[in-house]
Amino acid sequence: MNTILSKNIKWLRESKGFTQETFCTKLGFKKADLSNWENAKNKPKLEKLYKIAEFFSFSLEELYSKDLSKSNTFEKKKDNTDVTEEKRNKKKFIPLYGDVGIHVENEQKTSGDTLSKDYVEMIDAGDLFSDAAAAMLIYDDSMYPKYPAGSIILFKEVFDKDFFVFGKDYLIETDEYRIVKRVQKSNKAKHIMLCSYNEKIDVKGNLIYESMDVPMDKIKRFYKIVGKAERNESNIIGG
Repeated sequence: MNTILSKNIKWLRESKGFTQETFCTKLGFKKADLSNWENAKNKPKLEKLYKIAEFFSFSLEELYSKDLSKSNTFEKKKDNTDVTEEKRNKKKFIPLYGDVGIHVENEQKTSGDTLSKDYVEMIDAGDLFSDAAAAMLIYDDSMYPKYPAGSIILFKEVFDKDFFVFGKDYLIETDEYRIVKRVQKSNKAKHIMLCSYNEKIDVKGNLIYESMDVPMDKIKRFYKIVGKAERNESNIIGG
């Protein structure tokens, strides 16, 4: 876990004079979980991290990336004084998910609200991807060459499920899988066609990554891909 984050959680709790028990009662946490967060043994799930940030009137970016015990930001917020400079220098951090299968043939199962599961790390989306809500690591080449394995996609949720822009790329989530595909119009009623960019064939001349028709009512959520990022060298993701 990010040690700045764990230090900030503990420092903010103690700055209010809360015991672990009192703090957990107020926010609905388990004491064992809070102890693990403060000792950097693991990190809060994203929705709990947001709850902590909201409780102390801090942004997620400040909580995650700045040592608040060495800053006068906390005093400014308590006094309701101007924090314009603080906002100007604020970065936008979004959750990076790196442990989810992308290609349908791997049939990595999902359950519940899957994007609220543990993220790998928070990353700076930067000005170029200011509209992105989250990011995910691509692990195979089904969408090569546009999204090669090892690249990171950045995306935001689209809430009108009946509105697809055909020819665009989406992250599609069903009860069975989560995949990145180009969306095309299907010949089947109430379906969409999901297509790959990779035209690799097997020894019999068949496409390895074939297009597939998916019923619209099977799609739980879909996310518009707003961009991608790639590294020229390997790097360990984690904090």
